[in-house]
Amino acid sequence: PLRDLSLTLRKLGETQLAAGDLRASLAALEEDLGLLRALAVLAPGDGEIAPNVKRDAATLGTLAFEAILAKDNVLGLRASDIAVAAAPDLVWLHTNRAHALMLLGRLDEARTIYLGHRGEIAQDGQTWEVAIRDDFQALRRAAIAHPLMDEIEGSLSAR
Repeated sequence: PLRDLSLTLRKLGETQLAAGDLRASLAALEEDLGLLRALAVLAPGDGEIAPNVKRDAATLGTLAFEAILAKDNVLGLRASDIAVAAAPDLVWLHTNRAHALMLLGRLDEARTIYLGHRGEIAQDGQTWEVAIRDDFQALRRAAIAHPLMDEIEGSLSAR
């Protein structure tokens, strides 16, 4: 029953994200992550829990970027914080956290993240530097810009 509830919450979160209901999606995915944590305690040898946590974290990463593009940086940061806490080894999740921090004026924190992952693989063989450059292009297409973006691009390309 708990596994079924988890699947339902994950599907609900994914469906709400696809429909553009970011807040409802966040609530469902956050609830699912809590349920998965409980399942991990109840069934520590269950090999399906960790992949499901990573899947939720990845969906939250997508949600975070969508929130940032919608100029809801508080929601973007919240989704990023939850995603990074659930799956800190998914490097690309940190990009969205840095973007939200930058756009919320927390520049030192954003800069630390942007520069701290240089040389790492962000996702699917793509380097951190390329991921940041691609994200900045997407942000600019959405009429979102910040002076820190130029600084970071210069720092990342100088290496």
